[in-house]
Amino acid sequence: MASIARNYGNESQMIMPGSYHATRSATLRVFDSNSLQYDGGNYTGFNAASKSVMEGEGDFAAVTISTYVDVELRESFSGLDLIAEYATGVNVPIHIGFLTTLSYDQVEIRFDTSQGVTQFDVFYAVMEGFCQGELPECNVPTTLNRPAFPAVVDYALTGMDSTSVGNMLHPERAVSLSMTDYASFNFANNIEGNIFLAIREQLTDYNPGTFIGFDIRNTNVGILNLMSHITIETYLNGILQESATGNDLLIAASMDSDANRYTVGVGTTLAADV
Repeated sequence: MASIARNYGNESQMIMPGSYHATRSATLRVFDSNSLQYDGGNYTGFNAASKSVMEGEGDFAAVTISTYVDVELRESFSGLDLIAEYATGVNVPIHIGFLTTLSYDQVEIRFDTSQGVTQFDVFYAVMEGFCQGELPECNVPTTLNRPAFPAVVDYALTGMDSTSVGNMLHPERAVSLSMTDYASFNFANNIEGNIFLAIREQLTDYNPGTFIGFDIRNTNVGILNLMSHITIETYLNGILQESATGNDLLIAASMDSDANRYTVGVGTTLAADV
């Protein structure tokens, strides 16, 4: 059973349970009334919605999520350091949180809205533990999708050189259960730069000799012309292991029947988890 403690900062008021209209700040903390302490290594956060932003992360740049043991602060992340699903419109609930490394028994969300008046709905706290997936069979392509695998978007390695490069939509879809939805990269015309997407497997380090890559689609440029613009890198515990571009990449037919989809990757010589 979860209990809730609320704190409304200066000039803040509660509109309805779990809904905040704040001109300064508002804080909501959730704890387990059975005094359970949760191990680090899982995902924790909240399901929340912005009532004033049409699309994107928007107001969530003003969000801080923290974990505690009793009154001791354990970890705290804000804004773009949080893992947030892409909001597709006003009042669309999304999960926003972070991957813990320390144990905790309370999780808190704080809205700092001093940059302007905003409104939020907080629906419930979220926790997700990770379980190890089965090792891929030999010579059989395996999709690293949830919930079969503890795959998450690594936001420390995901993003763009600058906002002028273009945009990335729905990165979380790259690890969803569906084989038809996708993360979308859209480059601005005549602007040079890079967009990065990194997927981390939370529990398993894959041995050298494993093929690692992405299933991609592009309807504007042939795959051979596109190869020189693709770089695939592998990491282990946040450290770069290998990098391949152009002719050093391996191409295979997609697991899907779409003629514009290809699987592009590398045959690793070092262990990797991203």
